[in-house]
Amino acid sequence: MRILSSLFFAFIFSVSAAAHQMVTVREAFAVDTTPGMANAAAYVNLTNKGNTVATLTGASLSPESENLSNAVQLHTHVKEGDVMRMVEIAQPLVIQPGETLLMAPGGLHLMFLGLTEPLVAGTVIDIILHLEGDHTRDLTVQIPVISADEVPLSQMEPGDHGDHSTHNH
Repeated sequence: MRILSSLFFAFIFSVSAAAHQMVTVREAFAVDTTPGMANAAAYVNLTNKGNTVATLTGASLSPESENLSNAVQLHTHVKEGDVMRMVEIAQPLVIQPGETLLMAPGGLHLMFLGLTEPLVAGTVIDIILHLEGDHTRDLTVQIPVISADEVPLSQMEPGDHGDHSTHNH
């Protein structure tokens, strides 16, 4: 009976470990801010390496970074007439097997609302991405803060300088 019990726990652990590797993170970054900025954005690309759908339902700050801002939301930009506006995404984001969810300036991003301190280049923000699917779990991600001149040109939108302090939320 003891052997059967050990095999059961080994199986559960291996399934849990496989679920943990289902969604991978790459190219995560946030841009440094100046004192007084109320909000900031971060970008994380998520690839579903599993065989089932993964759904991003939200994000939050981890205990290590919980005092950084009042809230973390998923946002995107929408064009209304000639004006681009940022809006919170109310629906979960589905990542099909083999697909990558791309976050970039001018598009999908994580928004830190109500910054309590500036984001400083060289520091790291710890967040938790909330995922659902066959394997509901949270994924802790470390987001390095970089200076605006380090943002890859492929990631920069014309006129975007990383300042989200004037956006209405």
